[in-house]
Amino acid sequence: MANLPLLSVLGGRVLVNGTTDTAFLNGLRVGGTSAPIDKLTVDGVLDLLETTAPIATTGYGKIYVKASDGVLYFMDDSGAEFVLSHARSFAVFGNNGISSTTTTRYLSPGYDNVLAQLTPPAYISPIKQIARNMYVQHNTPGGNGLPIVYTLRVNGVATSLSVSIASTDTVASNLVDTANIEIGDIIDIEVTKANSIGSSPDDILLTLGYG
Repeated sequence: MANLPLLSVLGGRVLVNGTTDTAFLNGLRVGGTSAPIDKLTVDGVLDLLETTAPIATTGYGKIYVKASDGVLYFMDDSGAEFVLSHARSFAVFGNNGISSTTTTRYLSPGYDNVLAQLTPPAYISPIKQIARNMYVQHNTPGGNGLPIVYTLRVNGVATSLSVSIASTDTVASNLVDTANIEIGDIIDIEVTKANSIGSSPDDILLTLGYG
């Protein structure tokens, strides 16, 4: 068995092999300062080894850095991940209508009081982010009730973050799927229909969260 370091306690300090590179104890508090103020007090830089996403634990949140992208994350006890490296935000896309035919359309960033476009009015992401929580609103429903599919695309490729909603419904969402977005990626919202919907819903808005 390899030799283990000798631990000793002196004046509230844990000594390793008698050296002064110590952890300070104050009751159940520990830290690199002589007066730890909480369960763990770090008086300086905290080094986190890059790793993979952990397994969720009921009643506990977890902070870690992923080796795959070097980004700081928080995981809640349901297993949902949140990027901590930048502020959370959201995006809005919308148009007055999407037409009734099966021709693919693309929503405009923000809102444009015209039909959704035939070519993607995309934008470039200035930050690394995770897209999630997509909502679609038909503020004036219409048509025959057949489904319309709204999909987030990244660099022209459809992601799993999409919503299928009947033309006659007012609101639908996808709170499960997510999509990773890198700095410089091109983002757009694609609108597809397998069959004609008779007439288009009006005043369509799509929102999705980042973070």
